[in-house]
Amino acid sequence: MDTKTMRYAVSAAMFVDACAMTVLGLLLHLVIGRGPGSESTFLGWHRREWGEMHFHLALIFLVLIGVHIWIHRDWVIKTTQSYFGDQWKRVLIGLAAGWIPLLILYRLLG
Repeated sequence: MDTKTMRYAVSAAMFVDACAMTVLGLLLHLVIGRGPGSESTFLGWHRREWGEMHFHLALIFLVLIGVHIWIHRDWVIKTTQSYFGDQWKRVLIGLAAGWIPLLILYRLLG
């Protein structure tokens, strides 16, 4: 598979997956029963089953993001170098690990 086709396939898969996650997230939040002991179903599936599908779509999305970044790694590196010069590696590492403090902060405040 050539690079152009690979880029299109990964981007299209990311779009479809993101749309599916959004719809499922809205279903889980607005439509399907919440709270302990909720037996509400939608299309024959319980909230837990919809949540599992949402989780698996999120895992697929993470893999697709990794592939997307890998395919575009030359652009990412060149663009980061143009903005941050010799510090580009530190910036990319900081961006890659930036979610960790946010997760800790969310846990402390939640």
